[in-house]
Amino acid sequence: MSKTRIGALVTGVTLVGGCVATVWPGAAPATAQDIAPTIAVVGDSLIYQAEHGSTNDTTKHYLTNELNAAGWSAQVRAQSSADTNTLATWKTWPSPPAAIVVALGSNDRRIVNGAPYVPIETSKTNVRGYLDRWPGAVPIFVGIVETAPRSLNITGPEWNTWVRTEATAGGGVFVDWSTISKGHPEWFTSDLLHHTATGQAAYRAAIVAGAASSGIYLPPPTRPGPVTNLRAAATTQTRIDWRWSAVPGATHYKVLVTIGTSSGPKDLSG
Repeated sequence: MSKTRIGALVTGVTLVGGCVATVWPGAAPATAQDIAPTIAVVGDSLIYQAEHGSTNDTTKHYLTNELNAAGWSAQVRAQSSADTNTLATWKTWPSPPAAIVVALGSNDRRIVNGAPYVPIETSKTNVRGYLDRWPGAVPIFVGIVETAPRSLNITGPEWNTWVRTEATAGGGVFVDWSTISKGHPEWFTSDLLHHTATGQAAYRAAIVAGAASSGIYLPPPTRPGPVTNLRAAATTQTRIDWRWSAVPGATHYKVLVTIGTSSGPKDLSG
């Protein structure tokens, strides 16, 4: 891992209600310097749902889109119940990553038969071995919650202390999800580990903020052009079906709906 950068710590994010008017991926590069750097993300069900949503809709790629919108070229790999042993099956990427997000640990540190499912020294070896395959990549570690589910209140602090130290030693970033999420019960489902839709958005925002702290140059994004060919394709007494031509580069559209004297924005994926 690179030793040339000072480690960064992300302990808070601002989650804005709703989406921005238009979300766009990184611009097509004009020069070699402006080529969007690749960021690889590996994780468990928390990343899987951050990517595909609560319904696990694999046609949706929310985390990929948000990282791309920030100027990255994102590649995400995640599976339910993944632990650091799973890293051995994710050996290659389409292109060498400039940064690697590791969002694992909850499944390693859960207590099974009186002990963590994966011994912590094994977890450390797994993570270090994985990152050593790409010695130039900046490591970005996402911490785990330190609450009662799966006894993470007992085992979580040790893991977070290690990944924080590892991030600092490797010139990387530690995203302190335990601190960020504290005081936000609405971000969690009843198991206090997995995330609601709002929690998934906050988790993505924390990861994007962590990536932005990596010190890697990101090309400025280019706004897509205006919406064209806007039309009412069909109407009923209670519904209007609006259509428009897709805007290259746009991933979301904000539509202002006005009914009588009231109005409000609606965010639509696209």
